[in-house]
Amino acid sequence: MECAVLQTPCSRAFTARRPHRLTVRSAAAEGAGPAAPQTLRLTLRKPLGLVLAERPGPPVQVFIEEITAGGNAAKDGRLKVGDVLVGCSATLLKTGKEGEFEREGYGARVMFDARGKQFDTVMAALGSNSERWGIFDVELEVERAAQ
Repeated sequence: MECAVLQTPCSRAFTARRPHRLTVRSAAAEGAGPAAPQTLRLTLRKPLGLVLAERPGPPVQVFIEEITAGGNAAKDGRLKVGDVLVGCSATLLKTGKEGEFEREGYGARVMFDARGKQFDTVMAALGSNSERWGIFDVELEVERAAQ
């Protein structure tokens, strides 16, 4: 099977047949069990140009249902329909007295673990990356089933 590999687990063996081609043999084909999914971490400018949906579980998964033509995800080219969102950047807001945010900023950006989370919770995390706080991009981590 020939494929372009984004990020590969170390359990895969590579054999070059031609200088411009790469053949990937999965661990499953060699009897070592199922191959691990590929993980990709990337940063996209907003708006993302993605349509996300929820796949009922267990575990519940938020996945890419559609990539909008001409959108930032399509221009980037690394995401695919069916990729499962396992993490995204989110903004934690500071609490305090009125006016404190103006002096100290909005809070901190963290990586939110989206595994097993409900759709609305993941959407709230994505939405917290707001232009209001000077944030114009979103960091995503997705898993793609091994092929």
